[in-house]
Amino acid sequence: MNATDICIPDMTIDTEAITKIIKTAQRLKFRTLVLVTENPFETSFGLTIIKGILVKSESIAKAESMIERSKRQDKLILVHAGENSFNRSISSFPGIDILYGIHRAPKNSFDEVIARLIAKKGIILDLSLFPIIHGEEHARQNALKRYREILKFQRIFRFPISISTSAEISIDMRSPREFSALASLFGLAENELEETFSAIKRRMERPEPVRLII
Repeated sequence: MNATDICIPDMTIDTEAITKIIKTAQRLKFRTLVLVTENPFETSFGLTIIKGILVKSESIAKAESMIERSKRQDKLILVHAGENSFNRSISSFPGIDILYGIHRAPKNSFDEVIARLIAKKGIILDLSLFPIIHGEEHARQNALKRYREILKFQRIFRFPISISTSAEISIDMRSPREFSALASLFGLAENELEETFSAIKRRMERPEPVRLII
């Protein structure tokens, strides 16, 4: 199983802490790790490391400008989800790889129109396990409910999804086996989980792929 995780280290942590995240991913038998950080890190750990950048802005114009700049940096581009109109507009903009943080977006931020858009463009929708692992009961149940609704759209429109811990530090990470148990809480089957693990790899194999850091 080509297990993949996305980690977004806290901006205050140092290179040593990022190295610990990488070593933890290796110990947990992940094959690919997306790291969203500006800090330098070593890459000789026997797994594929993809450097990502997270675009976060409530302004469409600012977000598009950030995406344009990010495209020149050869990084995997994640865009933080927002209101429905924002998600519709930004999903039409070229260069996005992953729509991220949907659990934090307002109610009704995802619908059939967005599902069709990201399916057509091959944009990945990430379902973060962070609120399920660390959230209060209300936040946890809201995330589970939203993810169940998203899965209904995904099974109709077949847009790619990824599952991540969104780990900020190494202790936030979980094993692929735990991914399976947590994802089953919102109805993701084992064969579907395998597809989520390969979503980022498939995205990288598209024309004009993001450069891998190995």
